Amino acid sequence: MLMKSKLNKHIFLRILILVVLANFIAQIPYYLHQYYVPHHILPSIVGLILMSIVLSWFLVGYNLLKRSRRSGYLLTLSFLNVEF
Repeated sequence: MLMKSKLNKHIFLRILILVVLANFIAQIPYYLHQYYVPHHILPSIVGLILMSIVLSWFLVGYNLLKRSRRSGYLLTLSFLNVEF
């Protein structure tokens, strides 16, 4: 039973990271097209920093969750709540 539980956790974590990263990657062209390409200006540094912070927030939470840390669960849960 323990082996099945570890397998389920592994599958869940893989699905989680694939969905979140796919969502992040899909937002980049949309963000650029919506706010920058029609106006022919470069993306702002503040926007890039904020997107980097959000991605880091998820990746830190994910890595801690993968190591079965309580803080990873809380960080990932807070990230998913904000994203949703």
